[in-house]
Amino acid sequence: MPNEQDDSLNKLLGRQGSIAERTKMAKELDDDRLQMAAPYSPQAKEELERRRHGRLVASVRDPVTEDEIELRILRSYVNQHKAAELADPERRNKCARELDMRQVIASITGESGSELEYAARLWHGQLAPQHSGSKGPLRPCSDSQINKAAHRYHARAFTDADKAPAWERIRELEARQPAPAQTERELEQKFRILYSPAQMQRDFDLWVSEAAEVTGYSVGVIFVDVDGFKQLNSTFTESVVDRTLLPDLQRLVAGLCLHRGAAYRYGGEELLILLPNCPLDEAAAFAQKVRCQIAANTFRVQEQAVQMTVSVGVAVWPLHGNTLAMVIERANREERTAKEQGKNRVSVATA
Repeated sequence: MPNEQDDSLNKLLGRQGSIAERTKMAKELDDDRLQMAAPYSPQAKEELERRRHGRLVASVRDPVTEDEIELRILRSYVNQHKAAELADPERRNKCARELDMRQVIASITGESGSELEYAARLWHGQLAPQHSGSKGPLRPCSDSQINKAAHRYHARAFTDADKAPAWERIRELEARQPAPAQTERELEQKFRILYSPAQMQRDFDLWVSEAAEVTGYSVGVIFVDVDGFKQLNSTFTESVVDRTLLPDLQRLVAGLCLHRGAAYRYGGEELLILLPNCPLDEAAAFAQKVRCQIAANTFRVQEQAVQMTVSVGVAVWPLHGNTLAMVIERANREERTAKEQGKNRVSVATA
């Protein structure tokens, strides 16, 4: 007998019911069934994107002290400074190094509305004071025509002779953080083969902080998605795929990343790979290696040989975003491009 989840999935696939009813059904589906429905149902696709965005935002919404919030704010501005240096080394656009404090605060704390406005005003006044006699680790917008209007919450990291206030403040705050407990890195809970999204954020923060003074440092982000996953579930059933194909695929990817980076489970059949100190061309080459190894491998389900392929998107920090969430979103767009172009291929983000 089909359960309610299967019944809702079938109705979405058949586009049964009103748009409001299909939207409600999509919200009630689990992640795996939602993945199956997304290619055929606009409501399922919209809900899947909403959940993906929620996971990205949730991965950076857990600071517990003001020092931690300030540290993440300053890292965001330092990252933007680096990205702008790569994109505009001649500094033709004086506002390219700036970020809106409201957007930075929202990505860190999840605040919105009047609470966000208050927090942004507070942090902007503390870190990028407008008064000439006050100094902070950031500076307000450098364009006097708009810094009290559209850019009134804008700020940027800066260097002045031999001083780099934001970088110095980051080191000071990091020195005040309690030493982390010596624990094992966190695995995701379903398969316990790849690392968790929370561990991914911690790894990214560590690699970025270690590279604070390294010119040209990049972190490669590779988004991997199994092709034809709905058909695999239909052929072998979801529970069998979860016991055989997905664990074997994850072990293969984890082995490829050993001593070079790390792999993380992101969704039902979606994986992410982070490669520290990796420029775009090297990340693209590694992505091709992963794709080829998976395509060449013979997987098995109860002695039956199964071939799998993946579509892969590649982006790098800081070229394609100053936060991990932004770079993942770009790599995800490239993965969808690879799917649209015929699957079993790699699509690489341009500058």
